[in-house]
Amino acid sequence: MFVITVVSFLIPIVNTIVNPHPFQKDSYIQAKTNGWDHYTILTTRATQYLTLYAQFWIIIGMYCMTSTTMFIAQTISWFVFCLYHGINNIDKKYLAYHSEELVNEVVSWKPPKDLQHKIIWFGLHWQHTFFPFYLHYFAYKNNISYNNNFYAVVCSYVVIGLYVVLHLFCWKVQGIAAYPFMNRLRAISHEMSFYCMGFMLFTLITCVTSSMWIEFTFYIMGILNMIMINHIIIKTF
Repeated sequence: MFVITVVSFLIPIVNTIVNPHPFQKDSYIQAKTNGWDHYTILTTRATQYLTLYAQFWIIIGMYCMTSTTMFIAQTISWFVFCLYHGINNIDKKYLAYHSEELVNEVVSWKPPKDLQHKIIWFGLHWQHTFFPFYLHYFAYKNNISYNNNFYAVVCSYVVIGLYVVLHLFCWKVQGIAAYPFMNRLRAISHEMSFYCMGFMLFTLITCVTSSMWIEFTFYIMGILNMIMINHIIIKTF
């Protein structure tokens, strides 16, 4: 399983460098026009996706098999799962820059008829759907516990924060976000709202995964208090 994970991590990276899609070629030309060098453009193109970032930490988690590294892998994989299937249910065209026909075939629960599309479909579910559940089994099999591991929780926030910084840099170089919905959010000035939503979702995932139910309870109480305070301020002014 570890070897398959490494291969599934490397294939998209190699493919996006050797065989770029039309939108990536356009981004390359624009980035060169803006003064970015060849290697910076290729590196940011290959590393901008959250899915690959999650795969990287899954590989580290499965190799090191410590409570902290596995917890990081587990929380990020659940984060990917929630975003992928959540946006898919809203409008799948916001997940990729490919043609609508291709996206409709491969981003679905039903496998497509075409063999090449079926392979892509399987790869997407392998990365976005399968891993959160498998990592729970992997942790159970190797007697790895996340219970009340506050250090692992803090590390997971640092890791996801590093991705946000990485993605913003890649976005600056490439001229487009890793995912189309991010371009849309920036266009309507809701980018920061998404980061806040992502922070709350990630907090929910870390609290539940680490069985930190007391912390989660206080978190919910804090959110409710913020809503009430905002409601009072709006009514007052």
